[in-house]
Amino acid sequence: MNTSTEIIECSLNNDVHAQALVRLLNAYIKDDMGGGPMIRGHRKNKLIRDLSQHPAKMILFARVGSVYAGLLIGFLGYSTFRVCPLLNIHDLVVLSQYRRMGIARKLMLAAESRARRAGCGKFSLEVRRDNAPARELYISLGYGECKPAMSFWVKAGVDH
Repeated sequence: MNTSTEIIECSLNNDVHAQALVRLLNAYIKDDMGGGPMIRGHRKNKLIRDLSQHPAKMILFARVGSVYAGLLIGFLGYSTFRVCPLLNIHDLVVLSQYRRMGIARKLMLAAESRARRAGCGKFSLEVRRDNAPARELYISLGYGECKPAMSFWVKAGVDH
């Protein structure tokens, strides 16, 4: 297997990229750490359209040879406490057969580099407490629980 990994920016106008994004997200959804309904039909079209129009998105692929093996989706925001832009890593996906090859690390470092160039001084993400491999990666990259500790809360909105 070719282990050379290339990090590229996603162009949702490119049908290959749009299809790869949906395929990778569906692989994530099917994974033990995922969950939720598969992205198909009108939801697929809506996802691509909505992401295409989102002004603060950052979408990166990790391509190994000709295979889109990894995906990172982040969104730029603003930290009022730090008084600077921030990057929230929303999704980080690596196909199971490509794990333990450093792909997630390369995606994270590429995202952080791009975010720093955009003036970001803070990076955030969510990780399941039972996702030990992801937690180990994030700790090795300098992430940790915020101080004081926070809880992640949600409120159901409009059902799409």
